[in-house]
Amino acid sequence: MTLGAAALKPAALAPAWEDLPEAALSNVFSHLQWDRLPTVALVCKRWHDIALRSPHCLTSLGALVGAEQAEHTHHIMDWLARYAAPRVQKMHLRVRLNAVGGDVLPALQRFLDACGMAGKLASVKLEGPLVLAAQLGGLAALTNCQLFGRGLQLSPAAQLPVSLTSLQLEGMEPGLPPAQLATLTNLHTLSLGLPAAPAGSFTFLTALTSLTSLQLSDCEVPACLPRLTQLASLGLGRTLVPDVAGPVPTWHAMQGALQPLTQLRSLMLAGLPGLHVPPVLTRHVLLGELMWRRGV
Repeated sequence: MTLGAAALKPAALAPAWEDLPEAALSNVFSHLQWDRLPTVALVCKRWHDIALRSPHCLTSLGALVGAEQAEHTHHIMDWLARYAAPRVQKMHLRVRLNAVGGDVLPALQRFLDACGMAGKLASVKLEGPLVLAAQLGGLAALTNCQLFGRGLQLSPAAQLPVSLTSLQLEGMEPGLPPAQLATLTNLHTLSLGLPAAPAGSFTFLTALTSLTSLQLSDCEVPACLPRLTQLASLGLGRTLVPDVAGPVPTWHAMQGALQPLTQLRSLMLAGLPGLHVPPVLTRHVLLGELMWRRGV
């Protein structure tokens, strides 16, 4: 039996990685953690260009910084400023200062400045004491910002972008609300953990005419609350009504604060004394969600 010439030809080779189109490689690389991309970029020039320049890579970033030596931390932040800042749209950074002191803050600021120049970062979540002086004012595309840190403070020089529509500040030092909040007139959602903030310190809320969702905890109920008639969602956790004592006066004062808020659709009351839901809530015909947790 003789075999034809065609039968003697080697079988077609399976497609290799280098044969994949750029769109396919870009899709694969976009699912990798950001700290894997430097290794991917070492494979060849083509992979380098796709991994570090494709608009589909590095659009979402999550990182822990500051746990290394200061020199390594600066190297990481400089790499992110060069390659991630032009494309990142959503970012979650957890910052530790114990190992490197405040040295990480200038490197972080350079990264944030680079993100501001690119104009694509829309959502940021920062955890740690880094936010004490973080300058976010240059992030003109930022709409969602979450700042968490034990003993969190915002210095008077710390800027917040007026583009913000959602802001959450948790873990703040006891005291007055940051003065910067009064300038955020585009806010729709605001969540604050402000231990010991007095009732009269929230007058800035009346200037936030776009605000429809407000969450407060560990502070006094704002004296201006009855004037926030545009609110559709309200949460009060472990808040105090000033100059009253006991369940009955507390609920009486709460009724006066809640009665004008006829647009409420969602209400959360937690940590307030007493056993009875305020009767005034029966008049809120739009209210579709109520969560109530009694305090001691």
